[in-house]
Amino acid sequence: MARVLCAALCAIEVKGGHETRQSGMAKFLRRHPEARRVVVGGSSAGACGLEEFLLGEVPLFY
Repeated sequence: MARVLCAALCAIEVKGGHETRQSGMAKFLRRHPEARRVVVGGSSAGACGLEEFLLGEVPLFY
């Protein structure tokens, strides 16, 4: 019986306050385009809240 192992990669970026600096996320995603990006906090479109993330309501892998 063959067994297939699947690996998933999730890139988690935690934002705070009114940061305007660029992070290393773009460079990481260029190197790992298969990674699922999750932004926690901040005001970016699509970012999840800290509480939502810590309660496990954000899917990290698909």
